[in-house]
Amino acid sequence: MATVHSLEYLRSKNITKIGGEVQCRRCNARYIHEFDLEEKFNEIAEYIHEHKERMDGRASKPWLVPDCPTCNYCGTPDCMRPVLPLADQIEEINWLFLLLGQILGFCTLCQLKCFCQHSGNNSTGPKERLLYVTYLALFKQLDPM
Repeated sequence: MATVHSLEYLRSKNITKIGGEVQCRRCNARYIHEFDLEEKFNEIAEYIHEHKERMDGRASKPWLVPDCPTCNYCGTPDCMRPVLPLADQIEEINWLFLLLGQILGFCTLCQLKCFCQHSGNNSTGPKERLLYVTYLALFKQLDPM
């Protein structure tokens, strides 16, 4: 449930794009938005490398309040939000899509706690702590090196 395939595995299967459903907060349009796997992986790796020590075990503001894509239909900037499942369907969350888009901040505290519990991490604390743990745990699953 709370796992993603490694980058090596995804490369071996020639998977280059990761998609997930998003919805516009203005016009309610829904569509699949895709992220380039390599490009987004490199962005996250660089961000973690540059900011990890300063984060002090807590998610930084860009992770807590993520920027979002512009709507392809109405053109409103920063309005597309990931479509997340209901609380009882936590296993349906596309963790890799949320990681690559750096939009895990839209998960609820309950969803983050569930992720942490199922991935063997401490599931107590404020949202910024659980979000930090979730980012690093998912990144480590993607790149176990």
